Amino acid sequence: MRRAVGRRLAVLINAKSIPARAASTSNILDAALQASSQADGAQEDKFVASRGRHYMSGMEAIAKLPILMRDLDRARGLNTGGFISGYRGSPLGGYDQALRRVAGHLRSRRIEVVEGINEEIAATSDREVEGVFGIWYGKGPGVDRSGDAIKHANMAGSSGKGGVLCLAGDDHACKSSTLPHQSELNLRDMNVPTLVPGDVQELLELGVVGLELSRYSGCWVGMKVTSYSIDSSCTVDLDKLQLQVCLPTEEEFAMPEGGLNMRGGDDWNSQEMRMYKYKLPAVRAFARKNRLDKVVFGVGAGEQEQREGARRRLGIVSAGTTCHDVLECLEMIGIGNKDAVELGISVYKVALVWPLDEESLVEFARGCEEILVVEEKRALLELQATPPPSPHTPHAPPRAPYFCAGCPHNSSTVVPAGSMALGGIGCHTLALFMGRIQQFTQMGGEGATWIGTSKFVKTGHVFVNVGDGTYVHSAILSIRACVAANINITFKILHNGAVAMTGGQANDTGAFSHPPAMARQLRAEGVKEVSGVTAIIYDQECATEKRRKRKRSKVKEQEQRVYIHEEVCEGCGDCGVQSNCVAIVPKETALGRKRKDQIGLSQKNGSVVSVVKMFKGDERKDKNTFSCARPAQVDLVISMDVVTTLLPHNLECIGESTQIVCNLNKTMPGAFTRDRDLHFPMEEMLMKLEERVGSDRVHRCDMHRLSEEVLGDAVFANVVCLGGGSGRGKELLGVQAGKAGGTRRGVGGELEEEEEGGRVGGRTALEMSLDETVEDRSRRLRSYQDEALANKYQEGVREVRRREEELLGWLNGEEDVDVKVQKLSNTMARSYYKVLAIKDEFEVARLLLDGSLQREISKGMEGEYSLSFHLAPPALNWFSKRLLRSMSFLRNTVLDPFRLSADRKLNFKLLAHFEDDVALVLRVLSAARNTSWALPAYKLSVELLEIPNMIRGYGHVREEGAAKAAERRSELLARIDSIMERVTPVTPEK
Repeated sequence: MRRAVGRRLAVLINAKSIPARAASTSNILDAALQASSQADGAQEDKFVASRGRHYMSGMEAIAKLPILMRDLDRARGLNTGGFISGYRGSPLGGYDQALRRVAGHLRSRRIEVVEGINEEIAATSDREVEGVFGIWYGKGPGVDRSGDAIKHANMAGSSGKGGVLCLAGDDHACKSSTLPHQSELNLRDMNVPTLVPGDVQELLELGVVGLELSRYSGCWVGMKVTSYSIDSSCTVDLDKLQLQVCLPTEEEFAMPEGGLNMRGGDDWNSQEMRMYKYKLPAVRAFARKNRLDKVVFGVGAGEQEQREGARRRLGIVSAGTTCHDVLECLEMIGIGNKDAVELGISVYKVALVWPLDEESLVEFARGCEEILVVEEKRALLELQATPPPSPHTPHAPPRAPYFCAGCPHNSSTVVPAGSMALGGIGCHTLALFMGRIQQFTQMGGEGATWIGTSKFVKTGHVFVNVGDGTYVHSAILSIRACVAANINITFKILHNGAVAMTGGQANDTGAFSHPPAMARQLRAEGVKEVSGVTAIIYDQECATEKRRKRKRSKVKEQEQRVYIHEEVCEGCGDCGVQSNCVAIVPKETALGRKRKDQIGLSQKNGSVVSVVKMFKGDERKDKNTFSCARPAQVDLVISMDVVTTLLPHNLECIGESTQIVCNLNKTMPGAFTRDRDLHFPMEEMLMKLEERVGSDRVHRCDMHRLSEEVLGDAVFANVVCLGGGSGRGKELLGVQAGKAGGTRRGVGGELEEEEEGGRVGGRTALEMSLDETVEDRSRRLRSYQDEALANKYQEGVREVRRREEELLGWLNGEEDVDVKVQKLSNTMARSYYKVLAIKDEFEVARLLLDGSLQREISKGMEGEYSLSFHLAPPALNWFSKRLLRSMSFLRNTVLDPFRLSADRKLNFKLLAHFEDDVALVLRVLSAARNTSWALPAYKLSVELLEIPNMIRGYGHVREEGAAKAAERRSELLARIDSIMERVTPVTPEK
């Protein structure tokens, strides 16, 4: 009772503005009201006033906070808006009503208020938009419920011109709750920096500081409010508010490249690293720079700090309203500020309770004989006085997981060009790595981010991906919130019948196990057909689960297979772009990179590591069988994927004596579906392993190829590698290779034979000699057309080669790899063939009938089968392929039935441009031979003759490539012309 009375009296008399004559009156309340009426400005203007003294409650203070923040931004020339969302509950039960009372002031400042259906949806709504500050509010249970949403949003970050403040209302006395609360502990677990104001004036000051801190650090910032601060009222002197903040200098905190705010395409591991390594240290630096924690009483407070001989004996550390309780207790026992200085007592008030500004606290504690920490309920400040553990800085994996081959998400996550898509938790989240979704949120918050964002952007509509499991789990609540908010959004719900990301369990969808039932529920929730909240249900079974069912004979084997004809393939990569399928892999050939369809394996592209321990006989009884790899303690590494082996946490387990068996099969990352020329640096990665353990301990073999030859299927590659690798372990493992993957002679022995060939690798076009390339292409041109075309090709290459050798002689051994390996001649040999041997209708018919496809299919198929060709345009299927092949002599004559087609005209144009470019190259090399421009001219010539390699595919794909090539060609021609002007002698006019 004493505490409550003390607080109520403080509300009335702590303003210190009661006239002296009021002391003689018996009605203290009248005196207080009289003092309040003398405050500058009318009562209704206190929400927009920037000067003077105004009487207000804590609830009115936090209602004024967004208005104050917007006015401060405007004064600094920032054009910002505000967004407020939350759910009412004690002690913030009247916050929504307080905001309605100032609705006009809020609207005039572009501050939107959207009440959440529950705290979790509200937290999700408040995702950051550039230039918009956000305020979320909720009571203790709301903080608990919203933990996942706040944690995700905090990791993603805030805007540098926005910022987010979370008002966490704690009902300490449990007057309007079923349990008492202490939200700062939960906020700490969410990595949310937390401020604790102690009175009404600090609600305004720390509210502004919190938003500024959020902008600087990229964190969401929490502010704990209690009924003591919210229900209190006092006169606030706006002139004395400390609202100006200072940002740490580069010496005080080194801001990393890219800053700390929210960024697009961010991955989770980078977010975690940035949080612990940069964001939280930035919070501490900000607090230290602005002296948020300070001495407020006794030694070190104000002028008393200069008192001669004053020193601290007892340091009291506290925060918020608890600090006011400490000061009140000292006053009750008769200790004023002067007495405290003489006794050596000092009170240190903490504003930022987590993460604690340790440096300032250590500075305060220096010289104290004792430190007394006074805090409410469970310890938080005291625990931080101990040295913190080292920050966790995980490394982002270079191999990102990807959709499995045949995954319905490959299609379901596609949106119209120019549209924006959002996501949440599920397999569709992998689309974040593919550029298909821009934001993701916690499970159950899908789409709710758009409730807040839509009010501050010009984009009128977005899509959001949801799985059927998430839909039943919690996403239906988000859909309900979007309907209530009346926003324009389309939910794309995939019904695949499995929780694929956690093991393929059947969905617990109950009554909503079929799309028609889901559609009926959505209609009942208010989902519309056209405008507003709409939904598309995409019905396709999980591809991985379907494969498992086929293996267990629960589903009939698929009767159709897709094969890519190696010779017809142009390597354009459009099949990967259209299907987004990781089963389409590169195949390096003499004609460059082609594509093949890798069947039989479930392709996910994530990094997977298994730790295997092997023992002799009963040795296992005396050994620790816990499978955990220790640093530098691994005896044998079976590297099925060198990329995964080189991850830092795997690399540290490899010691000097470790044997490494490397699979030379190149498993391309998922990005290959979008980048047709993606380089796989196998040799560079193997060299890194050799540098660590020595070249004699790194053994190479193409395990996929060996598995196909020995066991008939690449799916056994892991077993084959274990069998061959155990032989490499020698006495370290003491097991027979044959038990794991085949006989020692059949697997381990072949591994021995593979090493030298594996070290060199397969021969590709770049590794063939120039003479071999010319001979190979000439042979192909004879089959393509006739001897005359082959002779034309050889003469063109011969002329460029002669000019290149002349240049090499003039350079006289200048160190340039391109010249020494005759890169220009090699480029000419490949590119000239490409523009001469265009795959037209006659050539495609010849290639389809040459038998190479049938021979390839026979390696993996048994029994009878029929072939169906998919050609572009489809009308080519109407022609007899044998007839087309026999008509190749009509090519480019007046009797050629295809000579007037757009494709053929493009081919003629490309050939003419290339031959013109070759003539220009010969001229510029001749003119620049005896000048300093010789080498630059040579390099530009190589780039110019590489242009045909940009043009691949058929039809519109080829046309798009030709358009990009034309732009590049124009740029190179301009640069070559510039050199020609410098090296060509100017003839004087007569």
